[in-house]
Amino acid sequence: KGEEQAATATELEGQLDAKAAEVAVLQAQLTAKGEEQATTTAELQAQLDAKAAEAAELQAQLSGRDEKLEELQASVAELQTQLTAKGEEQAATATELEGQLDAKAA
Repeated sequence: KGEEQAATATELEGQLDAKAAEVAVLQAQLTAKGEEQATTTAELQAQLDAKAAEAAELQAQLSGRDEKLEELQASVAELQTQLTAKGEEQAATATELEGQLDAKAA
């Protein structure tokens, strides 16, 4: 009876060791998977950061272009004002010259 119990105990210890080895393998796999996911997450975060930086750069360029466009529009408006004033000045001069011409003709 004692030998049978010893054999059973030895068998159970063997099974326990086997289970402990399986647990160790699973723990190692879990650790590896966790590290892999952490690496993937870090890579994705880096990609996200890079894209955000690109978007910010494009936004800055767009803002710069908007400012440039506003400057050009203001410049065009100023030139239009000057052109209108010059046209009015020339019309007044032409009217004045016509008046002088009429006076001389009379």
